[in-house]
Amino acid sequence: MKKLLICIISLVLFTSCYTTWTTVGNYKQLEQQGLKTYQYDKSKQYYLFGGLIPLGHSHANTPNEPCEIKSKFKFGDFLLTTITCDIFCSRTVYVYAFEGGSAYPLQEPVSPAPKVKESAPQADEVVSVETKSEPEKVEKKSKKQETQVDQPKTEEPIAEPVAQTDKKQASKTTKKDKKEETPIVANDAPQSEPSQPAIIPVQEEPQSTPVVEETLNPIVEEPIEVITEVEPEPAPAPQVESSVTSIVNGAVIAPFTVGSTKKVYFSKGNLQYKASSKTWRFAEQQYDAIGADNSNISSSNSGWIDLFGWGTSGWYNRNTFYMPYDTESASATYGYGYGPTDGQTYEYSLRGKFAEADWGVANVISEAGDSAGMWRTLTRAEWGYMLLKRPNAANLYSLAIVNGVKGLLILPDDWTCPGGINFIARTSFELNNYTLEQWKKLESHGAIFLPSAGCRYGTTVGNVGTTGSYWTASASGGENAWYFVFNKGKIDIVSDFSRALGRSVRLVQDIQ
Repeated sequence: MKKLLICIISLVLFTSCYTTWTTVGNYKQLEQQGLKTYQYDKSKQYYLFGGLIPLGHSHANTPNEPCEIKSKFKFGDFLLTTITCDIFCSRTVYVYAFEGGSAYPLQEPVSPAPKVKESAPQADEVVSVETKSEPEKVEKKSKKQETQVDQPKTEEPIAEPVAQTDKKQASKTTKKDKKEETPIVANDAPQSEPSQPAIIPVQEEPQSTPVVEETLNPIVEEPIEVITEVEPEPAPAPQVESSVTSIVNGAVIAPFTVGSTKKVYFSKGNLQYKASSKTWRFAEQQYDAIGADNSNISSSNSGWIDLFGWGTSGWYNRNTFYMPYDTESASATYGYGYGPTDGQTYEYSLRGKFAEADWGVANVISEAGDSAGMWRTLTRAEWGYMLLKRPNAANLYSLAIVNGVKGLLILPDDWTCPGGINFIARTSFELNNYTLEQWKKLESHGAIFLPSAGCRYGTTVGNVGTTGSYWTASASGGENAWYFVFNKGKIDIVSDFSRALGRSVRLVQDIQ
């Protein structure tokens, strides 16, 4: 018995010495933050002559996100090595990833929960959420992309829209490394703190209706440091009490909680600009988008545009690109020169003494109060808080189609669904498809709709009707800024990329 025990202990010590770990991306950093992991894949690797000559390659798949690859010398591997006198040996390879990531298996759907009262969160930080999937079994993908390690961030020009056939087709969604929202600390000087993934996958329609899909060039992104920002003085907002939501001075009078003590009203539509008359306005309808006509952007354009480079409010403070019609995106200045600066660095958000770089702070919006400083742009922390942290948050947003336009539907804090209308939280476009008459009822109850207005690269416009891409007020380094993006299959609140790209802007008013 003693000999057997000694043998077992010796075997355990021996096999443990043959265990190796390889991490991909910021796996260790995320693991230290307490995120739960699961076994993503498992395979065998075989060798000849004590591991000198590998026989082929391990068939273990790796997700396109931070992960850990662990090679172990298991008991079975020990037996094989012993029996063959180390001529033929093997190791067991495990791949571990984080729960809730883009590769995590979707769960069975649940019915939307009734509104319940919850205690208010104590900090403006973003947490990950579980999502719903279709009742059918979701097959595990047979091919997974290899994870990219420490690869620099690049972005190709946006491709022109590519039409699909009218037959049922499965849409292909590009996977990207994702980061979770972190609290923003009030401070005027740029500082940094780590960020982590916060991607919200959504279920796909089992039998999709004919739609037109467009191609978005892949964006390779890695977690970067978060730049701190200063909260601006809140602008006064109209106070209206009514059982039916009204629109006053361009604001949809329905409260949305964006922080532990902050509530806002959303504007009635996306921000638009006409260069020939230097006029700012909100879209007539929440589902309106300019689309391909954004390619006419210029200092003399007599048409409207609604895709802007970051911080292009028209306010000059020694920055290079600040006008709403600026399109510079050459490699020499890619993203650099946009946004506020102190003359030495561009690492400042659209807040505090640099608040006038915010479109809503610096400009008079026509028929929306007719006074500068009445509007502002949400920070990335506020977007995350509204979608993930406010009471009943998981049941208050989803992809949807309104009057034939794809986009994101967000519901107010005190939401009551109008009679005769169904709403499914966190699902695909097609499962929430509303006519114009149905939308009017939803809007009268305070619903906000962000259209999939696409994105602009220089004067090239793409992804109109399939992807929504909205700027936040938060800087990310000296060349990038945080934005909020959604399309079929995902809602990502923590993407960051070049400030030179044209994206949508939806302004808000602070509620006093």
